[in-house]
Amino acid sequence: VFDVPASRLAATELQAVLRRFSELGGMVIDSSPMYGHAEATTGILASALKPRPKLFLATKVWTSGRDAGIRQMEDSFRLMQTKTIDLMQVH
Repeated sequence: VFDVPASRLAATELQAVLRRFSELGGMVIDSSPMYGHAEATTGILASALKPRPKLFLATKVWTSGRDAGIRQMEDSFRLMQTKTIDLMQVH
């Protein structure tokens, strides 16, 4: 589970988990703003791996209204530290 605040990441094995996941051919990470810190954690961990693994990033928009939806999508890009989100699901 990637719902870990940045302040606690160093105490976890998540970096090794993501590295091994990628080494074994894993690519899909499905997240959501509703999953707590998961988007930010994904961005931090993926950016720390050199080279950054090729991941298929999926997340969700879970809000009401056009402007709120756009803000939430922009937040997801920022938190996941990426210019590309491969699948944006709308709930």
